[in-house]
Amino acid sequence: MHNKKGEKLALFVPSLRGGGAERVMVSLARGFVERGLRVDLVLAKAEGPYLPQVPPEVRVVNLDAKRVLYSLLGLVRHPR
Repeated sequence: MHNKKGEKLALFVPSLRGGGAERVMVSLARGFVERGLRVDLVLAKAEGPYLPQVPPEVRVVNLDAKRVLYSLLGLVRHPR
């Protein structure tokens, strides 16, 4: 993977409530951080059993949306 030091990446998932996709997102975030990327894990609602497994280097952005559809405006406004 070729990247410039400090490049930023945002990953979106509704929550970390459990399941394979949520576990994979945490693993992806960890892997990208290990490769020198700055990672934002953008969540419609910051909750779930995988939340404590997010590495401290990953910034968790909680859109605090009641429904995923309501998180779209916050996602669009997320700084790049």
